[in-house]
Amino acid sequence: MLTAATNAIRKTLLAGAGLALLAIPAAHAQAPATPAAANVFKQAYGAWTLLCAPVKTGGEACEIQQALRNEKNQQVARASAFKDGAETDLRIDLPIGVYLRKNPSLQVDKGATTDALSYLRCSPRACMARMTAAPAFLDAMRKGADLTVTFNLTGQRTAAVKFSLNGYADAEKALLARVK
Repeated sequence: MLTAATNAIRKTLLAGAGLALLAIPAAHAQAPATPAAANVFKQAYGAWTLLCAPVKTGGEACEIQQALRNEKNQQVARASAFKDGAETDLRIDLPIGVYLRKNPSLQVDKGATTDALSYLRCSPRACMARMTAAPAFLDAMRKGADLTVTFNLTGQRTAAVKFSLNGYADAEKALLARVK
């Protein structure tokens, strides 16, 4: 489900550019391949999808993700969670052209806002922000209905995208079971 702000972002930042974000592997050492790759395990849990792909060093790399798409089925934002050692990291991919001097913030439902996300880099297709999620924040995601990501388009203009948390808890359990 896209918010009016998401449509405004697309029109403002990407007018005529034809945004066609692809699923971008998580920014960790053994990122899973894109879903089109051979031997990829894919399982849906509500609004979230578990993806696991074999890695060259043996074993597999897994993440759970949700992509927001526009009416042309083009990806406009993506949220993913993956294990990085003992911790769970969250990564948010946002449209190119965001204001990089102010990191995006996250909020579950009407709870506290966290500013722990930091931009990593921008590619020609997306700007990526990442954080190590605190246990309390992950617990809120498991129990919540929506995850709102607020980011700046300019120094003063903000926009927000909303991800459904429907199925997040089950997807996270499946992720943890596969990456023991």
